[in-house]
Amino acid sequence: FWHSMIDGKHILINSTVDNRVKRLVEDYTRYNTKDDEYLKKSTTRLKDTIGNKAVEELIFQIENKEYDKVAHFLIENYYDTLYGYSIDKYKYDRDISSDNKDLAVNEIFDYYHAIEKEK
Repeated sequence: FWHSMIDGKHILINSTVDNRVKRLVEDYTRYNTKDDEYLKKSTTRLKDTIGNKAVEELIFQIENKEYDKVAHFLIENYYDTLYGYSIDKYKYDRDISSDNKDLAVNEIFDYYHAIEKEK
């Protein structure tokens, strides 16, 4: 399994920050916007990584339902730096934008079918 991951084809799926913010806010608030305590508790766990001042500001924003600001900050200051090292490990055969999900899915399918024809 591990060798297949290393030696296989790699596709980088990317998206603009604005679209990522929109998706995160929808995913985390769609079903339960009343559970801000969970979001605050999760954010508090990031003190060692992003600092007390940032956590305090994020909790304030959660309390004021400013979820887009929270998501934007976390994308740029936490997630992208955390996962950036993983992205740099590979050479990508394709770089596909997921801003339009339907186009992204079609491009992935087309790429997969092209690979299958080469075999």
